[in-house]
Amino acid sequence: ALLHPGDVLYLPPYWWHHVETLTESVGMNFWFEIAPFNMAQLKFPLTDNQVIGVRRNLEKFLSSVVPPRELGKFLRTITLNRWEVVEEETEEHERNIESGKEKA
Repeated sequence: ALLHPGDVLYLPPYWWHHVETLTESVGMNFWFEIAPFNMAQLKFPLTDNQVIGVRRNLEKFLSSVVPPRELGKFLRTITLNRWEVVEEETEEHERNIESGKEKA
């Protein structure tokens, strides 16, 4: 996407992205709480071939900045419990809907 002054770009949760600026600029991101969602319903916008391409590029990038002996530890650190938390929040949300505490 080519953004212009004042534009905002929304990236869904867990969406990999890369940013390049064409001129001097300032970027800002903001993390906010979203309603829990069912991981089984999460649809990824990439084809299988695109996923493979992203993974290969990610491997290439990581190998250039993380020492090989540290790579496994690094990946475990950034991903540990990530999906479990989402699944727990989704289950809690579904229980709250069933009990009438929240609306769907």
